[in-house]
Amino acid sequence: MERFTTVLTVGLLMVYPTAWAGEPPEVEVLDAGVSIRKISSPGHEGHEHASQDIMLRNDLVGYRVRYCACVDKAHAPLVAPVEGYVGMPQPASCNWYHSGFLRILIDGEDVGKYPLADFSALDSGERGLCRMVWEYPGGRVRLSFVLDPGDRGLKTQILLSPKQPPKSVVVSLNCYPSFFTSHYKRQGARKIVTPGGEVKEGARLAGPAVEHWWALYKDDVFDVARGEGEGPCAMLLIPAQAETVDFAPGGYAVGTTITFKADQSDLRLAFWDFKGMTNAEALDYMKEHAGQTLAALLNTSFRPLLVEELDLAAERAELDRLAAAVGESDALREERKVLAEAEQALLAAREGDWRSEKQLAELVRRYRDNLWELKIEALFAQ
Repeated sequence: MERFTTVLTVGLLMVYPTAWAGEPPEVEVLDAGVSIRKISSPGHEGHEHASQDIMLRNDLVGYRVRYCACVDKAHAPLVAPVEGYVGMPQPASCNWYHSGFLRILIDGEDVGKYPLADFSALDSGERGLCRMVWEYPGGRVRLSFVLDPGDRGLKTQILLSPKQPPKSVVVSLNCYPSFFTSHYKRQGARKIVTPGGEVKEGARLAGPAVEHWWALYKDDVFDVARGEGEGPCAMLLIPAQAETVDFAPGGYAVGTTITFKADQSDLRLAFWDFKGMTNAEALDYMKEHAGQTLAALLNTSFRPLLVEELDLAAERAELDRLAAAVGESDALREERKVLAEAEQALLAAREGDWRSEKQLAELVRRYRDNLWELKIEALFAQ
């Protein structure tokens, strides 16, 4: 575990309120901003370490997704993940590991060694969406997480935009099911359950993805039913996208290596943290819900809802109605200008430009804030 000496926090905490009673359920999103700390990890003594957490929370579960890496100039122009670079501190820090549960390797090269270009919250309310972006010499990788109201699973997309077709694409996963056994000098009994069988602690299984398209990671000692541990965790993949899954449950860390088909660029997974559930309850849940989660995952858009749903013609019609009520004004002309900029950003966003997605969100926020003032003015003009 890391020991931190000084703390400098950069950024804002953004809170998106949940729905009032009787309203449709919503997803709350919180962005804690970027935190820069001095660390004392071996090989990184005194180095600057960056981390950022974004929380996606509905009425059933809250997932905190983390980016973290040593960003000290000693590693420039690269960065150096200490334990990993994509973490999940909540619901339980031990399940999908808080400081590194997911790695993306393209032709054997770990994307995480390159600086992160962006990590942003993009949707809240109707659903929660956050996204990490890496731009590196070989192309671009976007890692997106979606949480829907009333859903326990965190849907995930790894969107690859390589400059050259890759020869291999591998995703490596790391969890500590239910409890940090060795850290607390305890002995557990790790086990992975899939549709194709079971893998016990100390064994290893590499099999076709079609037989192991979901997996429950549990510990038979640290089971909530026994009054021990946090509860198990699980993952799901789209079997047609992957070749093999390699499971390696150790006595402490439990590793999973997914080898995807090299021609796949829109990789989709789902993750669960069943904190508070017994092993039996979680297994029943996976057997009952894995199929419908797979169908939902196939049909999920990972683009921001604003990009999918924004109707600029309707917005312009609204401005025309306001102009008829209060007459043309500098404020109305400014709103038309903002909408024109938003249209350009929307076109670029629909072509996959992630920077334009962020620009569009800011333009629409500014437009709608000013629109309220115009609506109030039109109300008093009646």
